[in-house]
Amino acid sequence: MDHPYSRAPKQTRSRQSFDRMLDTAIEIINEGGLTALTLAEVSRRSRVSIGSIYCRVDSKDALIREVQARALTEMDHEFAMLVNRVRRKGLGLRELVPTIVRELALYLKRHARLLNAFMQQAAVDTVIESVGRKSWQQNALDFKLILLERHAEFRHPDAEHAAATCFTVVYGCLARYLGLGVGGNADFDSNWKVLPPLRSQSDREALLEGLADGTLDFICTNHTPWDPEAKNLEFPYAEFGMIGLETAFALCRTFLGEQLSLQNLVEKWAVGPRNVLGLPVPEIKPGARAELTFFAPDMEWTFSERDIRSKSANTPFLGQKMKGKVLGIYGGGQLVSG
Repeated sequence: MDHPYSRAPKQTRSRQSFDRMLDTAIEIINEGGLTALTLAEVSRRSRVSIGSIYCRVDSKDALIREVQARALTEMDHEFAMLVNRVRRKGLGLRELVPTIVRELALYLKRHARLLNAFMQQAAVDTVIESVGRKSWQQNALDFKLILLERHAEFRHPDAEHAAATCFTVVYGCLARYLGLGVGGNADFDSNWKVLPPLRSQSDREALLEGLADGTLDFICTNHTPWDPEAKNLEFPYAEFGMIGLETAFALCRTFLGEQLSLQNLVEKWAVGPRNVLGLPVPEIKPGARAELTFFAPDMEWTFSERDIRSKSANTPFLGQKMKGKVLGIYGGGQLVSG
């Protein structure tokens, strides 16, 4: 059956070539990661022509998606089988927990290189991210259900919550130990998962240069609230985005103060967007409608949950010491304090 990203052959010989191509791609990823994977190398090692490869997939990205689909299907089956093997031992909860944790650790270790490649690709490919998240959720469900078979032995009042938390904590610890998903966000805090993803220092410097020389006309927050269930997952499987309205001005003053003056920030936040959209820029003069933001540009403070007005709290900046704070606004004839 075809996937949206591959065209599976129907003839036996063609199917054998297709399988050989995918097996070779998996070998290459296990040996050298995604950087070592090229269609030319897959063609050379699998003895499948480039033309035949392009008959099945349109690009390297499509090949990675097909490889992931195959690999995770096999891995999900493997994990379900090992859970069943543990189940047949009939262990009590005290013995069951370390046994299933050990099996999970060995399972992740066996597939660490492949999973690491998929997790890094998930940061830039929403298809890889979605498929990987479903696999992670299936593993979590299998893990939770075998523990809940001993729910009467739980001391925690909410056995289901305890079992689910056990998997999240154990998986997170194992992922860190095995280096799964390590890239630009090595602390694995899913609140840093944004789209476009965070880039290198050289990219940051280029953006700052663009703001300073006028190439970039404005700054925006890309404020993206999520409920806890969407972000409290392993990094590759969490949703993209963080909230930003409450921290936007302060972060600019804190981290961009040396590159952009206060006047520059006002231009980038208040004037630039209006110019691009063709909207009138408010003026402060007698008779004009007041549209004002009040701020203390050098006030030092620490961002906490009580500062969040959004219904969501998906931000990595809780506890961050800041410089500059918005105190309130006047708009539509109303004064609203921060």
